[in-house]
Amino acid sequence: MRALVPALILVALGGCKPAVVAPPPPPPPKLGPIEAPEDLVAELLVRDPHALLEATARATGNKDLDPSTFAAAGGPDLAAFLEAVDLKSAAGAAIVGDMKNPDSWHYGVAMKLRDPKGARQTLAAKVQKGELKAEESPAIRSKIYPAGKTAFALIGEAIVFSDSRATIEGIGRWIAKEGTEGTPPHDVTLRVPVSRSAVALRNELKKAWDSELGKEPDAAAGDPFVQQLLGVVAGFGDLDVSLDLEKEDAIVDLKLGASGMFSQWLAKYPAGPARSILTLPKSSTAFVLRFPDSVSAWFKTVADDAAKKQPSKDVEDFRTLARAIGNELAFASVEKKGTGKTIEAMVRIELVDPAAAKPAIKSLIADVAGKHDRKLTRAPWAKSGAEGESIQVTEGAEKYDARWAIKGNLLYLDVAWEGKVTLLDSAVDPSGKLQLGANPRAKTFADRLPKDGLVAAYYAETAKAPKLEELGAVPALTGVRWGWAGASKDGVVSQWNVPLADLGALFHHKEEPPPAAPPPAAPPPPAGKI
Repeated sequence: MRALVPALILVALGGCKPAVVAPPPPPPPKLGPIEAPEDLVAELLVRDPHALLEATARATGNKDLDPSTFAAAGGPDLAAFLEAVDLKSAAGAAIVGDMKNPDSWHYGVAMKLRDPKGARQTLAAKVQKGELKAEESPAIRSKIYPAGKTAFALIGEAIVFSDSRATIEGIGRWIAKEGTEGTPPHDVTLRVPVSRSAVALRNELKKAWDSELGKEPDAAAGDPFVQQLLGVVAGFGDLDVSLDLEKEDAIVDLKLGASGMFSQWLAKYPAGPARSILTLPKSSTAFVLRFPDSVSAWFKTVADDAAKKQPSKDVEDFRTLARAIGNELAFASVEKKGTGKTIEAMVRIELVDPAAAKPAIKSLIADVAGKHDRKLTRAPWAKSGAEGESIQVTEGAEKYDARWAIKGNLLYLDVAWEGKVTLLDSAVDPSGKLQLGANPRAKTFADRLPKDGLVAAYYAETAKAPKLEELGAVPALTGVRWGWAGASKDGVVSQWNVPLADLGALFHHKEEPPPAAPPPAAPPPPAGKI
């Protein structure tokens, strides 16, 4: 009987077959290096979201943008989310997909967590209670939580949410690292890899030119310039845009890289005085633009073509002037106080051949002015080293005062619609007391200008600005606007200000109510009665 005991035990335990043990799960795939996605459309980095919202709310007087108000208005779910993330740490976002097809774009956003361990415990408790679903993702070694049409995951110390699980698995680790580790150099940074689609953009523009625009009657004259432009577009590099908040301005920096023909074109950009804007007269608006030789050549080609098709004295004078124009064009204007209406404007043109331009200008001015009731007198600018004419013109009910002058290698054209011209006198005055260079704020702006490769510079002071008490805004409302752009073989750089007061005016803009409808007309009296 004792001999049967082992057998009975085996029968009770299932016979002689060994217990079935499930094979161990395969090891998860190795995590590859964290690299930027190849289909990146744009990347956005914010250094301190809390400070950005707070400064914008304070500057614009829009209290809804204040983080605490924003959280309270969003309900308990948003409040809980904002409590879990660290709004004072960097955050990042990215868009991926086919740059030419917005319908294919997907996004991912990463924000740093205040307490990553506590957040994981909270989510685990919600999953256990059935309030939330969790899906294991070997691709990122983390759980992905579906939430309606979106999904999110905790990756390291960051929470990453996106419009799909696939997007989180594709770019989650990268945007978590890129967006929340380290300190971005600017308050806001936007990066767009334009170089990846530059050739495709060139091809689209070429297709449009070949099929439509290139068939216009006058297209042949501009074709060499267009072909060069297409080559330039193919050399567009990546675009970087940054924003920083200063005392009363948001400063926007733009950088566009260059390669190939675009780089070669920029390297040949004509040199010129970097601070030539300071020699413009004090005015409401001042603007300087320098253009490359290829643009000058195209302008001369158009003038030559016109001279061949319609030979005349006027066209020949125009052709002579076109050949004498250099690489810089400047503009200044004066606005009537409180209206924004321009009452005087002056153009300054750089000349490469002033001697040839002078008789052509005189002939063109005499021809145009001679068709109106006008009075032409020599302008007394000899003491300023300038030569020109003053013209008073009456055309119908309109009367205006105009002047032109050449001083050195600069041509000035000035027109006033109300009163006498004043800008030209200030521009040619050797003392420079009425020029922008005598304006301390304009000189401070000029210190920002690049020393070489200036493409454009803009400076304006407008008298009309929102009142501080109307906006509840903090910055002083100076009405100063400025910007500049420069070029080198490496690409184009640019910087512009956006006064925070303008943002306040935008947020507080109120549309005028429509005028009240007139009262209905009284009915006519009955027939036969007065």
